[in-house]
Amino acid sequence: MTDTGTAAAEPITLEAFDPAELLMDANARSNAEATVDKAFVAELKAYAKVSPSGCGNHTPVELRRRPDGQLRVRTGHRRTIGCIRAGVPVFGFVAGDEGDERADLVSRLLGQWHENHGRVDMTASDDTGLLLTLFDAGGMTEAGIAKATGLSRPQIAASLTVARSEVARKAADRWEFLTLDQAATLAEFEGDAEALKALVQAANDSPSQFGHVVARLRATRAEREARAAFTAELEAQGITIYGDRPFVPWTMALENLRGGDGNEITPEAHAACPGRAVTITYDWDWAPGAEAAYRAAHGLDDEDDIEFVSDEEGREAGYAPRWQVGRHLCTDPEQNGHANVHGQPRETPTTERRTAEDEEAEKARATEERRRVRRRNTEWRAANEVRTTHVRGVLASKALPAGGLKLIVEAMARGETQTLMSLFGHQTACELLGLTGDGAATGYRDMLLAELARASDKRAQMIALAMVLGAAEHGVRDVHTWQSAEGAYWSAYSIPAAARYLAWLAEHTGYGLSDIEAEVAAHATARPDESAGETKSGPGEDEQPPDTADADARQDQAEASAVEEDDSPASAQAG
Repeated sequence: MTDTGTAAAEPITLEAFDPAELLMDANARSNAEATVDKAFVAELKAYAKVSPSGCGNHTPVELRRRPDGQLRVRTGHRRTIGCIRAGVPVFGFVAGDEGDERADLVSRLLGQWHENHGRVDMTASDDTGLLLTLFDAGGMTEAGIAKATGLSRPQIAASLTVARSEVARKAADRWEFLTLDQAATLAEFEGDAEALKALVQAANDSPSQFGHVVARLRATRAEREARAAFTAELEAQGITIYGDRPFVPWTMALENLRGGDGNEITPEAHAACPGRAVTITYDWDWAPGAEAAYRAAHGLDDEDDIEFVSDEEGREAGYAPRWQVGRHLCTDPEQNGHANVHGQPRETPTTERRTAEDEEAEKARATEERRRVRRRNTEWRAANEVRTTHVRGVLASKALPAGGLKLIVEAMARGETQTLMSLFGHQTACELLGLTGDGAATGYRDMLLAELARASDKRAQMIALAMVLGAAEHGVRDVHTWQSAEGAYWSAYSIPAAARYLAWLAEHTGYGLSDIEAEVAAHATARPDESAGETKSGPGEDEQPPDTADADARQDQAEASAVEEDDSPASAQAG
């Protein structure tokens, strides 16, 4: 028997609608139109291409039918507006007829309230896990996911990295201050508790320093891994490494020992001794055969100095930081039949022995200083990487940053850029602009001129800025910059110019200076008579630019300074 007293419910069917024909009055969002940006429209348009329905929205909109037959959007106004702008159908369903106008208005607005305020955002794990499923199980490419979701390719890549790392996923869910890129970086250091702690702390306390911390951690890790490999190589040869101590007892130093015949003991002759040991050090040096190959390729004699424009150029040539043997020792000279030229510890010290002990103590102090310099050199090179990436981003913009034009004119007035640009053919400027050349100065100039020939006036201004920043960046990359700021050889490396450059980047481009860069930038407003050793106003007036200074004079300055390690590849000499 049919119950004629109960009306049958209208079946709900998901359909594609023309969004332009839908009524969208009485929306809770007063700024619905403004919230629909280009990125959202592009996302809807991209989704329509892969959606079975051909619609732009994947979450259906709810419609109600008016007495006159028109359809009114109940929920989903923003999606409907977006589909109109994207020129695609909107996916939705009709949830029956409108009732009493006032009652329906109240119901509709309360429904919108609960829909917009009752949501719980997806966690980072949810978001990244979904994207990983699309990539792995769904067979979509990163480019395809980017088009479908509206995310950028770098965001997709970072999301997939986070999704594959348990540490990164948990960190992203636990700490809201972590950005997606920062969480992805954590995955790189999974398993290194100290590094993870440093990264999370930097992200929370000083986000502008995060990139610097990452660069330093990568450099330290590379040095640590290189040490492990070098140590394993020595141990495979049966060579003992005498710890990580700066002080070497004078009684063990091979140069103080003599054999049974009274002659000096060479490392080769000592190879079979049971007490054979070495200290190891980390310093710039040529790879086996690299120096000879470089000299032959560039037509250089053995007496010719080799200078590199940058660390990268030195590494490409085979001149790079590497672990190597420092000193040769014997751990038990008396047991192995070696005599010490300065006598034995139990004997009354001779003048020669006291001198030897003093020399060992001085060597220990020098070793500690070299370690400090090496650590700060690592910090400086890490900052170079972060700063270069930042400057490239600045130059990729379409308009000059605030203060850009003034910087260009000021550089011209000071005469600090023209000589450097001429000498090095705008090489660093081309690098910062992403222009690759053949390594010849004329090639770099030709590339810049070709870029200028097709540039608009705005683009020409950016190229001019690149030339100024490139000249400054070229001079700053050398590790002597921070050493000079400590007062070792102030005028030779033009600290005021380097300081102004770093300070300008921080003030006008939002660059977060690392601690060691900030030390140099602090000299930006220093007067010559307030700074140690400063007697000239900088290159361009009475003084040659640092890279054209006489090599012997530079070496004299370096030897006169308190800094005992110069591991810059700018002046690579044969051993």
